[in-house]
Amino acid sequence: MRWGLCSAGMIATDFFNALQCLNPSEHKITAVVSKSLEKAKKLADEFKIPNVYTSYEEFAIDPNIDLVYLSTVNIFHHPLSILILNNGKPVLCEKTCACNTKQTEEMTELAKSKKLFFMEPSCEILLSATPDEQLLWKLGSRSDHKSLQSF
Repeated sequence: MRWGLCSAGMIATDFFNALQCLNPSEHKITAVVSKSLEKAKKLADEFKIPNVYTSYEEFAIDPNIDLVYLSTVNIFHHPLSILILNNGKPVLCEKTCACNTKQTEEMTELAKSKKLFFMEPSCEILLSATPDEQLLWKLGSRSDHKSLQSF
């Protein structure tokens, strides 16, 4: 799976580090986007991420991204999730995924209509699982992102 990181902050760094527990031939980060080019380049240099964006629209259409980990400031979760889902990519959106119920329903309905995975991770459920089990639980047991279940 080729991941795109939608943010270059501390949580994105934590996610990258957690992803290192998995087989690198099956999971790699191919792009990062941030409104700060400096932050995006710093993260890309540190973790050898090949593609850097400051445009969320360009990031969303990158054909080298299979799915997106979204960890921006909460108020941007809804519009960015909608943008990414509308461009055919599954989304793992940091909590809280929305500012209200209406936004949550809009994102989940869009994901269902496009048969895409959309999820807000829940640490409480995952605390006892290994990192591999946690990611597989989040994504489903198959490595082909097209087989993932809708939210």
